Amino acid sequence: MASPRPTLAERRERRVSMAKRHKNPNGAGGVTYHAPSKRFRARLTVDGREVSRKAPTKREAERLLAELRRQRDAGLSIDAGRTTVADYLSGWLDSRAALGKVRERTLEGYRQHVRDHLTPALGRVTLAALSRGHVQRMIDRLAASGLSPSTVQRIRATLRAALTDAERKGAIDRNPARLVDLPKVRRKPPEAMEPATAAAILEAVKGHRLEALIVVAMFTGCRQGELLGLPWKAVDLAAGRLTVGLALSRRRAAAPVLTEPKTERSRRTLPLPPAAVEALRAHAERQRFEERKVGAAWDNAAGLVFVAEDGRPLESSVALWALRRSLAAAGLPKMRFHDLRHAYATLTLQTGASLREVMEGLGHSDIGTTGNVYAHIAPATMRRVADDLEALVRGAAAAPSEGAS
Repeated sequence: MASPRPTLAERRERRVSMAKRHKNPNGAGGVTYHAPSKRFRARLTVDGREVSRKAPTKREAERLLAELRRQRDAGLSIDAGRTTVADYLSGWLDSRAALGKVRERTLEGYRQHVRDHLTPALGRVTLAALSRGHVQRMIDRLAASGLSPSTVQRIRATLRAALTDAERKGAIDRNPARLVDLPKVRRKPPEAMEPATAAAILEAVKGHRLEALIVVAMFTGCRQGELLGLPWKAVDLAAGRLTVGLALSRRRAAAPVLTEPKTERSRRTLPLPPAAVEALRAHAERQRFEERKVGAAWDNAAGLVFVAEDGRPLESSVALWALRRSLAAAGLPKMRFHDLRHAYATLTLQTGASLREVMEGLGHSDIGTTGNVYAHIAPATMRRVADDLEALVRGAAAAPSEGAS
């Protein structure tokens, strides 16, 4: 049976509605009753296109309308209710890369977590349906698979960051990755390096092409990327100081680039002791010799202090193996390059420096970070403070008071 032709009034109402829609491509929308299907319809105009959803009750239709408005206002696809976690995470990674505010190494970690863990475990779940239970089951499976607790925590941190953006945009009501139980990380605090061990390390690298790199790392506590990205113009040998303002960042299958340091606190000026100044002077002379030897093939446009033999940026693996070979030849235990940073911190604390002073040297963003890692070293220095305090009080008690005969 053919549908009855709309009346003149109905046709006029439709023309008015279309005109309003043209003037306001993102209308407020509403809920109407659709008699033929005996269902309620939620309607919303988005970019000049009417989108509708049907529901058996008016309340359900109003809920669908609110969801459509939220997706539209968040700038999401109007079908975001059907968007899977895999699709959302893919778009989130693209947006992180486009913004350029995330360090390349961090972004690479995000991609790995999404590719290897988050998409296989949660990819088929729709973003709107993702629950705390989904996330908790994923975490439990990852922990049972043998991954370290710290790795599981980093994977969850990536998911939480992605869903925080979705929550901020109104795509989800709450972040299901926030309130979950995580495996505990048992961090072994770095051991305090003995001064004799530090002296043995410096002796082991003596004469090596990268001796200055090891010496400066131990006496400044700089991160490896900060040293590999250090230009000569940031080094003042006459004044005995260097200024950290850049870091060399590695990118997978791409050339390294100079980037902003890890945090704003990482921008700092550090004093250089005479041993570091002497090592850098010798290093500068060696570098000038290498430049003359290579000739036109020399490529150090950024004027970096620590480079490969052809002037190109130095690979972090080369710096690490230079350290390890020297240690092995001297019969010393294997260590990471980052352990030189720990050596600086623990040795500085043994001189009686405060955690605040160590924090400034390391470039930590807050003293809590320094305290969490190195507070166990401080009690050794507090013994000297306690002894000095006792001596001060006893000295005052033994001294004759004013006015005494």
